[in-house]
Amino acid sequence: MSRRRKTTQYHSGWMLSVVFNSLLILMPVIAARTITAAYAGAGFAETPNVEAVLNTRRRIEAAFVDMAPRNADEQFRQWNERITDALAARDTSTLRGLLLAAPQLLGKERGGQIELRASAEAQGTRDERLIRAALTILPMELAADIAAAAKPAGEV
Repeated sequence: MSRRRKTTQYHSGWMLSVVFNSLLILMPVIAARTITAAYAGAGFAETPNVEAVLNTRRRIEAAFVDMAPRNADEQFRQWNERITDALAARDTSTLRGLLLAAPQLLGKERGGQIELRASAEAQGTRDERLIRAALTILPMELAADIAAAAKPAGEV
């Protein structure tokens, strides 16, 4: 009697090990892409819609109104000081922001005057009209300094 050796044949064993090793290699790549997509805001719209822009604008205007003092003379003095400080620091973005926020920072009377002057003009964007209107209520020397700082270096 001959003894036969019993051998179990695994035909798919090598294939399973290849798949398992491939998954081990790809797992960090998949995890990194998932984490990157989660923190990059994947799934959210890249450009805000009109409602989001208007809501943001309303919140910013409300924050400016809350930030400004209640007394009209104090509002103008504080706004003027902030503009002078921004001009001295050559911070044009802050300067532009303060000029654009003038209607909210200066209260109903002066802010309303700026809005009326801006709406009476026809040239330029709304921001440009607001800046020109805000410059009209500043002292002449300060407005001239701001206009000179806003010009490009090669322009006279």
